[in-house]
Amino acid sequence: MRQKGCDYSSAGAHLVTDGAEQRTWCFGHTTAGATVIILAGLCLMLMVGCTVEPQVVVVEITRLVPEVQEVEVTRLVEKEVTRVVQVPAPGAAAQTGVIDLQHAWLDLWPDYDEPSVLIMLTGELPPDTPLPAAVTIPLPSSAAINAVAEASSSGLASIPYETGPGEVRFLTTTSRFRVEYYDPYQTDGDKRAYRFDWPAPFTIGELGVRLQVPAAASNFESDPAPVQTLVEPSDGLTYFDLPSTASPAGTPLSLSLSYRNESDELTADRPGDTPPALPDNPFHEGALPDNA
Repeated sequence: MRQKGCDYSSAGAHLVTDGAEQRTWCFGHTTAGATVIILAGLCLMLMVGCTVEPQVVVVEITRLVPEVQEVEVTRLVEKEVTRVVQVPAPGAAAQTGVIDLQHAWLDLWPDYDEPSVLIMLTGELPPDTPLPAAVTIPLPSSAAINAVAEASSSGLASIPYETGPGEVRFLTTTSRFRVEYYDPYQTDGDKRAYRFDWPAPFTIGELGVRLQVPAAASNFESDPAPVQTLVEPSDGLTYFDLPSTASPAGTPLSLSLSYRNESDELTADRPGDTPPALPDNPFHEGALPDNA
């Protein structure tokens, strides 16, 4: 049961680097090769998302290679951590380039497990995109990130990310990823209203949108209107499928929804019911795996 958005098995933690200083030096010892091997292991661990404390690595290196001064080891480890954890810093788009998406699927679940809108953006990179890929996704200024994950045939796994003004940045080692966050809606008594704006910083070949109608909602409406309304047998909830469309870079798009919730009940709090699982995403090569 999902209590707060997604509950991905975490393979890492937040890694923050400033990358402000580039230093070079050499050990001048024949044992430097052993140190390089250890650092290579460190780099691999960081690239797959393992949590590594630099000081632990320093202690291990100085234990195995005692003739190398600890201060030199510390500086080299700091350099490698900064170099390998390539979370793009603010303004780094000019260096990494803008990565377009082949497909994207947007799920909006208002009043799910918080009195706000749970938003899940699932993206698929073009097949020729070099991996790992640095991705930047725009966010509303009021957004509260719940998780960032990459997807493979074995499921979804959390990955490190970094936030900046109006965006989230991360490295994905797979072509499919998910960003999940909460954004508040507007209220007027029992009325709820929300507008989603996409600034279109890059091109999306095909964008699909599905809205989950809250269990306690009445008079649910969307703009644009749905092309399909369906009841999901697994959870008994109603979903609105909005028109799929291409999203060219530089052409913003928006959608809005409104409804009433007289009881203030959240969908995940329905007594005796199992909250909905993460949504399937109808990419042409098959749905992303669920993580219920």
